[in-house]
Parts: sequence; structure tokens; C-alpha cells
Amino acid sequence: MKRFIPRLAGLLLFLSAAPSVWACPECRVQVNSGVYSQNFTGTLLVMLLPIIVLALVGVGIYEKGS
Repeated sequence: MKRFIPRLAGLLLFLSAAPSVWACPECRVQVNSGVYSQNFTGTLLVMLLPIIVLALVGVGIYEKGS
């Protein structure tokens, strides 16, 4: 387990920097126009919703254990 977390972090770092993850120049324009539109606030909230739910579950479990 001691080696698992550093290896996982290294893998995630490698995958985030890999060129295959980047969008092509034509697709990048479409992605940016889809994300940064008039509905940016709604899109941002939808993207953050899983993190918020997981945080609330974690706080609930932590408070129950205290």
C-alpha cells in the first residue's frame, strides 16, 4: 500500500500531461465555446456537483463518528 499511492499519483500526472489527452486545435475551439458560453454558471455547478456530494457524505460520516 505504501507504493500504491505514489504510483497512482505518478500515473495520473503522466496521463494529465499526455498529448493524447489534449484536444486538437479544431476541437479545442468547439470545446471552449461549449464550456464558456452563457450557461457557464450552470455548467460549472453541474461539474462540481459530484465533488460537493462526496464532500457532504464525507462530512456526514465524520460527524457521525465523532
